[in-house]
Amino acid sequence: MPSARPVRTGVLQRGDVDLAYETTGVGPPLLVLASGYDDLPSSAALAALLRDDFTVLRYDRRGVGASHEEKAADAASRFRMHADDAAALVDAHGQGPVHVVGASYGALIGLELVARYPDRVLSALLHEPTLEYLVPDPERSAKLDGVARLAATDPLAAMGAFGEVVGSDDAREPDAPLPPQPHITERTIEQFFATDFSAVREYRVDDDALIRSADRIVLTNGSHSAGRFEARCSEALATRLGMEHRTLPTGHSALRTFPRTISEVLRGRLLGQG
Repeated sequence: MPSARPVRTGVLQRGDVDLAYETTGVGPPLLVLASGYDDLPSSAALAALLRDDFTVLRYDRRGVGASHEEKAADAASRFRMHADDAAALVDAHGQGPVHVVGASYGALIGLELVARYPDRVLSALLHEPTLEYLVPDPERSAKLDGVARLAATDPLAAMGAFGEVVGSDDAREPDAPLPPQPHITERTIEQFFATDFSAVREYRVDDDALIRSADRIVLTNGSHSAGRFEARCSEALATRLGMEHRTLPTGHSALRTFPRTISEVLRGRLLGQG
């Protein structure tokens, strides 16, 4: 069982957004980039499993959880801003470059962080980033276009339609604790369709920058999400840029639903354990 270690909380001011963060543990610094609208409680189980071996740094990205955002940035600059936030958090933490683990939306932030701030990253394990341009799927794209049109008049109905397109992610470790559901309001949904929905669909990686750091990046997908669109994106990016790729015994939202598996993978890769 992991030992009890204090959790230190803080806020980092970034323009009009105060980023809420937590650190815990001892050892090499590890930055956790959560998926979707997962907030700090969603990755608490993972942090508890890692805190004896790593100094774990987690935060609510802008617009999520306690990091309230009054006005979201435009879609084109969204991931650049997220990478700037993550780099600023690493700098404020003061332990030099960090290892990074990210899933889904967090994996996209991780890719942008490595591309823009390679000196802040020791290694990056990035799970199932969504890169629509790498895996052409006209039927899926047409459905998402329909979701965008619906969101203009009925964001709540659009969120339901979006869930039908991306599919469920029910797989989890048998003993994985169920974290509380992130607090998502109608305003959160409106902001999602105003910014994040388009930002993900439009995002393009910087091939040249990532190739320069390819030896530090491992792309993964889950065996429980085999065939899922995001898993195919991960495989496509690894093939395109010549990066290491692994299939893990997880689902899509692996940091939240397979915390023990992810903690074992990280200890094995970064500490040579297991």
